[in-house]
Amino acid sequence: MSILVFDGDCAFCTRSAGFITRHIKPTTEVHARQALDLETLGLNPEQCSTAVQWVSDSSETRSGAAAITAMLREAGSGWSMLGSVGELPGVRSLAAHTYRVIASNRHRLPGGTTACEMPD
Repeated sequence: MSILVFDGDCAFCTRSAGFITRHIKPTTEVHARQALDLETLGLNPEQCSTAVQWVSDSSETRSGAAAITAMLREAGSGWSMLGSVGELPGVRSLAAHTYRVIASNRHRLPGGTTACEMPD
């Protein structure tokens, strides 16, 4: 089973992960980086503190918007269609840009705290 890894120190990320598990209900497992052995997943703490990570059964990894798209593709129903649309060239670029803007400002978003600020 694939895993979506988020920064559990970030309140905004934790709330977003809760939304994913409650409303999208993916087949992907959703875990805070702090609760995992990142090395066994081929990840490091820096990667996981700057962007959400997705790791497949075959150890393929995706980061940021691509991680969200991969999780959506596995979610079923309309979510997988949304994930497929997210991989279209123009949409993929827009999603990546939007993800970077949100990630850079996550401490300013609802539920965000100073702990959500991106590391320098």
